[in-house]
Amino acid sequence: MCTHSLAESANKNVISDLGIGAILFEAAAQSALLTIEINLASLKDLELRRGYSDKLSSLIGDIGELKSRAVQIARDRIVG
Repeated sequence: MCTHSLAESANKNVISDLGIGAILFEAAAQSALLTIEINLASLKDLELRRGYSDKLSSLIGDIGELKSRAVQIARDRIVG
């Protein structure tokens, strides 16, 4: 089940915890991205590096969208 689906059905008393979890998940992904980027910089195969970079951009974009949706659902449920 995706985070935003959980946010839609979770008990309203813990909805802020789910929003915070989504924010922290994105932060962890961004942190991992920095580590990957420093390792990619030393990759000699430019085509392979470009492929990994493209995939990373796609994944980090997806994570950002999921986080935004989960946080927005949490906020909407908090205000009723």
